[in-house]
Amino acid sequence: MEEDGKQVEITSAKEMVHRPVPTTRFRVQGLLRTRGGRLGITAPLKHEKSLLAHEMGLDIASAKSWLGYGTHIGRVLYVNLEIAAPMFQQRTQDFDAQMHYGDIALERFRAVTILDQNLRIDDSNEKVQALLDKCKTEGFNVDVLILDPRARLIAGNENEGTVINEFCENIDKLLRRNRRLSVIIITHMGKNWSKGAIGHSRYSAWLDSEIKLTKTGEVLGRKDVEIIARYGDGANFTIDFSYPLHRLISEDEIARKVKVNEARKFILKQIADGTIPEQDLRNDARKHNITEYAFQTAVRELKVKNRVETLPAGGKGNKRLLKLINAEE
Repeated sequence: MEEDGKQVEITSAKEMVHRPVPTTRFRVQGLLRTRGGRLGITAPLKHEKSLLAHEMGLDIASAKSWLGYGTHIGRVLYVNLEIAAPMFQQRTQDFDAQMHYGDIALERFRAVTILDQNLRIDDSNEKVQALLDKCKTEGFNVDVLILDPRARLIAGNENEGTVINEFCENIDKLLRRNRRLSVIIITHMGKNWSKGAIGHSRYSAWLDSEIKLTKTGEVLGRKDVEIIARYGDGANFTIDFSYPLHRLISEDEIARKVKVNEARKFILKQIADGTIPEQDLRNDARKHNITEYAFQTAVRELKVKNRVETLPAGGKGNKRLLKLINAEE
């Protein structure tokens, strides 16, 4: 049996137990997978969701942390269907004035503005595929595709399940055709914010992760963020917005750093005698109420500081061992 040219593999439980578990790699830690990832950013009108996506794209292109979430460097194509090109250009300059990304990182972020048509992904993904092909001919193989907003991607009624289903299916076909690709889709909320993205609920269920953004109404520029993630931890926190940047408020940033510090100490204590299977360590961390986000962030920081390294593990089950290199702070 084949699916879009790829042989479908049927696997026995014996193979699953004995075969090393593939590593799930993320473009944004726990939120956006490097291959086939689907992330939605959802907010009401005038809640700066496009700026949040713009900022995430630039952070991915420069491998900067995004609201405390680590990123893996990649090439980003932002398909802007909402604001005029000069305004998008000005926003990009304003971001760079604050963050100083550098020309090499800026080369990894590209944008196209299309204001005169609906891309009609509920009918076909060929218009988007043509953009990806054009980038490829220019030597720019896209890793992350940002589509903003969904309302300009769907010609049919967003409340109809068949329309949303066709949209999701065509995005999935796009991801299968472009194996390295992940997508970020910007969507408006309806009048009832608690229901999330406007339109049929099939969309939210299809996403790997959804970031919901709402203003608190108490402090100007402050927003509540709810993250629902299939491959990582859900989260609720608050951010401050001062054009063009979003930042964690100090209390949430401190709390997150405390969790990561606790995870770091736990990891170092557990591997003090040498090596330990990473999966065993992760499972033990859960028993100690250490979140997946804190665990993965702590491991990444310890690797960057050359305090631990990853080694292949023999035998069945766990694929990797964590080895202590330097116990000193």
